[in-house]
Amino acid sequence: MGGIIKVRSYLEGFGKIEVEEEGRSSNCKRGGLIMVLICCAILQLFSKDATIDSLKQVLATTNSDSLKYKLCRKIGDAYYEKDLDSLMHYFEQALKIAKKRADTRGQISTLRSIAYTSSNHASNYDKAQIYFDKALHIAQTHKDTIAQTYILSDFGVLFWKRGRNIQAIEYHFKAHQLATQWQQRQ
Repeated sequence: MGGIIKVRSYLEGFGKIEVEEEGRSSNCKRGGLIMVLICCAILQLFSKDATIDSLKQVLATTNSDSLKYKLCRKIGDAYYEKDLDSLMHYFEQALKIAKKRADTRGQISTLRSIAYTSSNHASNYDKAQIYFDKALHIAQTHKDTIAQTYILSDFGVLFWKRGRNIQAIEYHFKAHQLATQWQQRQ
């Protein structure tokens, strides 16, 4: 005859499944844990899609540029390990909104995110360098020392990834010098 499967409550033992068949009982901890992990993975995938859909719905209905910017960033972040093209699309939208709002911090942050994505996921170091250059230009124009420090460090990592270690060290050194100067002024 078939077995009856009872899933014990969370308080009694997480991930524990008891199988009773004709009066005999055995614990299947490993099987229960695997089932729980599979269910969690499936739920996470569906919840991420649901989150993206919800954010897109709000984006379509809002008139606030500030909220549109934040939503585009959130949607782009949600696509991080799912869809590189969609991620880049929403980051580009966020960048346009930040430019329209004259939000220099938003522009710098988004440019850096696009550069990271280009470098880390697409291994497109030339594109990453272009976006880091744009971010550095904005930071220098607006005398944002902290942003400049981060971007110079970003360049150091980028050149290290390209195997250009001398340039990587030079950029890290410039970042260190700038951070030290900023700290001394505080």
